Amino acid sequence: MTWPSDTALWWCALALAVAVGLWPAPRWLALTPTPRTGSRFGLLARSDPQAECLAVLDALGAVLRAGAPTSNAVELVVAPYADGGTHSSQGWQRLRHAVRSGGDLADTWRGLGVMWRLPACADIAAAWEMSDRHGCPLADAVTSAAADLRARRRHDRALEAATAGAKATMGVLVLLPVLGMALAWMLGVDVFEIYSGTSGLLTLWPGLALLWAGATWSQRMVASALKPPAVTP
Repeated sequence: MTWPSDTALWWCALALAVAVGLWPAPRWLALTPTPRTGSRFGLLARSDPQAECLAVLDALGAVLRAGAPTSNAVELVVAPYADGGTHSSQGWQRLRHAVRSGGDLADTWRGLGVMWRLPACADIAAAWEMSDRHGCPLADAVTSAAADLRARRRHDRALEAATAGAKATMGVLVLLPVLGMALAWMLGVDVFEIYSGTSGLLTLWPGLALLWAGATWSQRMVASALKPPAVTP
């Protein structure tokens, strides 16, 4: 077995990079820390702002029903996350600062939605505004927002489970060509020399193009299946 040249290694590295780039699994999945208990209000995924928002809303509704003033209640339930030292702590510190300075909490929630890319924060802001403008109890408003967020999380998990098989199949099909090259090399075939030649390059580039087209087409098929139906008046 001969060792590959620098040019051959470069082409194989390019093929591997393209295959990994087309892999349909979410890149952040391996970087998500495991859940842990971080506050008095239960088991939380502290690296997940959506889970933190849900826990904050549940705790806030309970504290408000106990008769605590709004500012004290918000500061109480937000404190464990603002001082938690996680990637979302800065957002919770912003909310606590708005409470202490008398700022607009609805706008602050919208800002957190932009920071965390979390559309549910806009629903929380709407519930907050409804309580401020129409005088409905804030405890009921945040409880409704928590129920909506919990239902959205269940819906997202159901969709993720329904599409897990298709995504896994996409990933296997994307990596099969690269794994085939690696297996051939292990069996003694000089694949590096093959793909460093003219004929090899003429087959490598169309293969990468077809790989990209297949992965893109499969992702669009899954996205179209998950697209909600249009509501006509």
